[in-house]
Amino acid sequence: MLIRFERTVEDIMVFKDYHLMNSTLVKRFVFLYRWLGALICLAFFLFFGSLFPSGAPRLFMYAMALIAPSLFAAYAYRITQWQTRCSKSKVMADGDYVKFVGQQQLELTDTGFQTHSDYFQAKIAWEAIDHIVSTSDHTFIYLDPNNAYIIPHDKVFEGDFRALLAELHRRHLSAHRLQLAH
Repeated sequence: MLIRFERTVEDIMVFKDYHLMNSTLVKRFVFLYRWLGALICLAFFLFFGSLFPSGAPRLFMYAMALIAPSLFAAYAYRITQWQTRCSKSKVMADGDYVKFVGQQQLELTDTGFQTHSDYFQAKIAWEAIDHIVSTSDHTFIYLDPNNAYIIPHDKVFEGDFRALLAELHRRHLSAHRLQLAH
């Protein structure tokens, strides 16, 4: 069973965004970033507020000690998204993803799947697949918790994608049942 499709930089960005929204590791990082950042804001304004003699500057710093951590906690996720987009833009400008875009071929075999493009060939065993996620527009075949083979549904130009996806899920589940039985 074989499909051919086109993958673009936008498809890679979709995966990065999906991963940012759904990864437990990223969620944990954002949680720590949010509350540690708020705590640092609080400590900063309380410390500098205590340096001023009583009066308006001290009152202002104490008011900021209430406002700044709240704002940081509320916007930490958006800050993280912005930082991620900036770093993605820099990586994309460097052309690091050129080997992952363009025409791709994916073929299911008895032992796993093979992928082929102008830049690389790979054979992946069924047991090497961590998990598979399908959204309405993409399928992500996770090979580890942070990396996935990306298939954009609307850019498949050869082969029966729905049949391949069903077979992919079936074989992946079968391989993992065999692993558990050992």
